[in-house]
Amino acid sequence: MNHLQKKLFELASKYAKGKGNEAERYAGILNISRSVAYDRMNGKTPISLDEADVLIQSLGLSWSLLLEADASAQPMRPRSLDTAPDDYLACLRQDLLSLSQQPNPHTWHECSAVPVFWLKYSRLLTAFKFYFWFRVFCSTQEDGRTFPLFAAQWGEKPQVSKLLDQSKDILRNHQTIPGWEIWSRHMFDRIISRIRYIQDIEGFADKGMARHLLEEVRKVAQYMERMAREGNKSPDGSGGGMTVYENHTFAPGNMLLGRAVGNRFLYIDVGYPDFMRYDNINLVEERITRFHTMVRHMDVISYSERNCNAFFRGIYENIDHQAKLVS
Repeated sequence: MNHLQKKLFELASKYAKGKGNEAERYAGILNISRSVAYDRMNGKTPISLDEADVLIQSLGLSWSLLLEADASAQPMRPRSLDTAPDDYLACLRQDLLSLSQQPNPHTWHECSAVPVFWLKYSRLLTAFKFYFWFRVFCSTQEDGRTFPLFAAQWGEKPQVSKLLDQSKDILRNHQTIPGWEIWSRHMFDRIISRIRYIQDIEGFADKGMARHLLEEVRKVAQYMERMAREGNKSPDGSGGGMTVYENHTFAPGNMLLGRAVGNRFLYIDVGYPDFMRYDNINLVEERITRFHTMVRHMDVISYSERNCNAFFRGIYENIDHQAKLVS
């Protein structure tokens, strides 16, 4: 179970006002069923950032309190929330570079939400992702001013521009390593929900920005379709080989797992939240040993015209539907 998710419900139990069934309380706050709430509580299903934020606000908690409570459980904790993206990306780049230099490297990537380095196909979309995290964790700036509205110019800030440049370099490293990919039709839902959320709280400086960002999401999806059809980690065919499977059996988090000759394993968690990272060799070994059993229950998207068409048609329909809603 994710440490932050576990600590969240521990704090919720400690600080929640009133008595009664906890699952019923959380179900009412999050507008979900009691059984689904139980799945969140016991870690069977990851809680989304939006759900966590609703729970925190409703119970009078704070992200600072949660992160302080979880400090002892973090194998690698960023120096601060302001530097978390920088720390995370530096580690990710180092790990990928190290893996790519090993003989016969290979990765296994599970994707239920588009990972941060894939968004580098759109600099604006990536800038928005970083903006969202800064805004969630830092609702006011150091001088006490409220957080600014999002505009394209936000990506030109020196710190953000540096992160975007780092991310582009990370993507190049990732593309050189052959691998298996496990994709979900819902992998764009998280970034779409964040776009909708910022629009709902009137966080865009330009009223047309939400639609513009969704157009960028569609562009990234088109790049990914090209990669899937060609079986290559780069849209232009210059990357490592790749076989993509569609996952029907479970909802994995964002994980990048690497393996090379000499039993060198790598595990990076870019899930909840994106900027926390854990090393767990035993988990990697266990998952790699059962990979071939798992793929029997998945459809191959690469090299299958029918499966590829069906997979991306569903993704494009969702993106187009969301674009109509924000218009």
